[in-house]
Amino acid sequence: MDTPSTAGQHLRQLRRHAKLSQLDLALITGVSQRHLSCLETGRAKPSPRTLHKLLTALEAPLERLLARLPIPSSTELPDAMPPLVLTRIRSTRGELSFLSTFTTFGMPQDITLTSLRIEHLIPADAPTWQVMRAAYADYAALVL
Repeated sequence: MDTPSTAGQHLRQLRRHAKLSQLDLALITGVSQRHLSCLETGRAKPSPRTLHKLLTALEAPLERLLARLPIPSSTELPDAMPPLVLTRIRSTRGELSFLSTFTTFGMPQDITLTSLRIEHLIPADAPTWQVMRAAYADYAALVL
């Protein structure tokens, strides 16, 4: 498996390169060994949180994983794109710029609809990326 073609195969290759067994990685990340197996074989897809935990433990940035995946054959955009809003936030480290969008999950209950709405903030420029990376490094040093 020299050139993995799926994210799961890439995760397996990264884990093996780190000389970790599935059990080792499971213990480090808190993700079950069975789920790791399902991710590596393509029977399951990782949540963003799980993917973040795995890549952090393997010391592999997301960009490295994405760069190795094959380019999709179709580059057509969907009919309805989610609205993006430029959001600027003043902080102690200067003005931060983000692209903001929402994901809404709904569940029917009786006649009403209960929903969960999540806002995604995506750094919109290089200085914001640098501030966010530095903030994550500070946070990780405290927590990890």
